[in-house]
Amino acid sequence: MILLTLALTAAVAPAGAAPVPAHVARSCADVGPPQSDVGLYKIWAQRLSCRRARSILKKWYYDRSAPDSGPSGWACRTFSRGQYTLRTYCFQGRKKISYTQYLA
Repeated sequence: MILLTLALTAAVAPAGAAPVPAHVARSCADVGPPQSDVGLYKIWAQRLSCRRARSILKKWYYDRSAPDSGPSGWACRTFSRGQYTLRTYCFQGRKKISYTQYLA
């Protein structure tokens, strides 16, 4: 019985299937109005979950009184990547959120 359990466990969990370490950047979904050209795209989160990163960015993106420089409490740097494209990198301690913003 024990050998059968071990064999089934080995078959279900492939070798090398380990959880993603916190320091590895994750690609997250977009933030912005659906069916629109404006919004935040190519969002990457490092040392925080995609859910948390998107929550931070949603709160900032939809708050009209928020500063253009990025979410409150985060140090952000923005670089122009084209006429209508900005790439922003935000840091808070060891946490990092980056995203591309298309402007209309």
